[in-house]
Amino acid sequence: MYILSFVFSKTAAHPAVARCLRPCQFALACANFCVLNASYCPNISLKPVRLHMLTVLKLENCEGITFASVAAISHSYMLESGSLSWKLVLRRQESLTALALQSHHLKEVDLSDCESLVNSICEVFGDGGGCPILKSLFLDNCKFLTAVGLCTTSLVSLSLAGCRAITFLELTCPYLEVVHLDGCDHIERTLFCPVDLQSLNIGICPKLNFLRIEAPHLVLLELKGCGVLSKASFNYPLLACSDASFCRSCFIFGILLIIVFRSCH
Repeated sequence: MYILSFVFSKTAAHPAVARCLRPCQFALACANFCVLNASYCPNISLKPVRLHMLTVLKLENCEGITFASVAAISHSYMLESGSLSWKLVLRRQESLTALALQSHHLKEVDLSDCESLVNSICEVFGDGGGCPILKSLFLDNCKFLTAVGLCTTSLVSLSLAGCRAITFLELTCPYLEVVHLDGCDHIERTLFCPVDLQSLNIGICPKLNFLRIEAPHLVLLELKGCGVLSKASFNYPLLACSDASFCRSCFIFGILLIIVFRSCH
């Protein structure tokens, strides 16, 4: 198999250049076309394109990508890495569902700044959603996500940084090693059970009132500013260090002391 790569550079944003770009022509002429970077091409459309051998796709800052283009991408059965970031226009949630359900080789997805994403995106990337070997998922700054629930046995890394509207988070990801929650300061209920994290920084969550953690390899836990936490369930026998500064509730300190004491005996 030939490895072919075609890159549309930032210069393609110029109207005179953009009119000359015909991705479908390259797709027809190159049956083994496998890498496409069309970032910073605001007028590009993939509606008529069929790239069956595509493994890597980058469409950052492409305002012209809509439902029809995303539906066309669903024919790329070999897709392993997809970056559809920077305010990608997804007019219908079903378009992304169709993409994921047929992308059984997909290992990494970056949907940061995709403002149209809603909670049902979790069904796309969970077990049974069509991405059985997905390892990394980036959903940073998706402002309409309010309740995120992921149940997957393949996910290793998850980033939800800047998703300030999230109030409920449940991760049933036994192989999850990395999670980023920077800026998720409106979370009220959180469940990590089970996960494979060694360290967890929940950040400053002044509204967090329920927390459940099952992490057999967790060593470091940071709960700064979680002052209204009133109910918690912890199971992390290897915990060695925890920071609960700026937590007003004595309940938090009592729970942490009990857990640390048990983990040391």
